[in-house]
Amino acid sequence: TKFQARPDLKNWGLHNSEYSSHIEAKRAWAITEGSQKVVVAVIDTGIDASHPDLKDNLWHKPGTDEFGWDFVYDKKNPIDVQGHGSHIAGIIGATAKSHRGVMGVSPKVSIMPLRYFADENTNTETVANTVKAVDYAIENGARIINYSSEGKGFNVAEYRALERAAKKGILVVVAAGNSGENNDTVDSPTYPASYDLPNLIAVAATNIHNEILPISNYGPHRVHVAAPGESIFSTMPKGDRKST
Repeated sequence: TKFQARPDLKNWGLHNSEYSSHIEAKRAWAITEGSQKVVVAVIDTGIDASHPDLKDNLWHKPGTDEFGWDFVYDKKNPIDVQGHGSHIAGIIGATAKSHRGVMGVSPKVSIMPLRYFADENTNTETVANTVKAVDYAIENGARIINYSSEGKGFNVAEYRALERAAKKGILVVVAAGNSGENNDTVDSPTYPASYDLPNLIAVAATNIHNEILPISNYGPHRVHVAAPGESIFSTMPKGDRKST
């Protein structure tokens, strides 16, 4: 089913009568809405697996009830208690079925949630969880990894994990960073956005006027594209939906 007019959509990045979204989602949907054969690993805070806009696009490990991994607690099926992971998952791949204002950029895709972050973790623990999450994604057939983390300082373990993904042909999409700096010239650029890897796409954030947000990092060498990143309406835990 090709995209039809959706006046209910509340995500201005996809459907906006005032300003054209520069990601041209509607033109893309006229060609394809994606495929559930494409698995996107979302390395974040987990997911609301029962959310009506997400559950139909949830990846499952073949022959099991496992749909991802929580590396904070080292157990299967990560629950999202913070909201960021569910919000990102919806932006990527919420279904178009509910007509409650939410739709993913690719409404037909498979989401593999991997929890790497908790507020109580040390930076060392967080990076270790990231490495495990990347390796899980590689081992379980992810084609794309979305990894929204940012930090200062080159980390060899993190770099090597993303390099392993590159060798498997896995695309890694990361945030440019939220410090308003030029990653090309600042003394301490943001990582993982600034790793020199061929499979990595660093994304800056724009507002409804297609302007780079003041807090967004930038840089023509280390930041590759920009996309809507302010007040985006998407899925949240407990079946909720809101802009953030």
